Amino acid sequence: MIIFNIIAVLYLVSGLWCSFQADRSMAFLGYDSTSQFSVGEFITVYGGLQIGIGLAMLLVNWLPQYFGGTLLFATVFSLVLILVRIATLFAYGFFEQGTMMAGLELIIAVCLVVLFARHHFVA
Repeated sequence: MIIFNIIAVLYLVSGLWCSFQADRSMAFLGYDSTSQFSVGEFITVYGGLQIGIGLAMLLVNWLPQYFGGTLLFATVFSLVLILVRIATLFAYGFFEQGTMMAGLELIIAVCLVVLFARHHFVA
């Protein structure tokens, strides 16, 4: 559960950073923040989505009956995220920030797959 909570906090902190430091996080990721729409969309997708995932993951500490479903969702989400990240790196080129994010996303996905396997296949 400790690793699961660490991943939850990573999602939460990343979402908060994207929400409250949008210009800095957009610049780090190479996004253009010239229009209000692009900033709002970035905050919604990067900030809101990650905050929501992080909070849902943390809530199972108080609602343990939902751990299995939350773990399944987080595992599937993270696997799709890293697969899409890898595909886009090959399609559009490797760059430092994207490669660094891929490394972190791969670690998260592997940890969640291991947790899922232990939770569902080990008695």
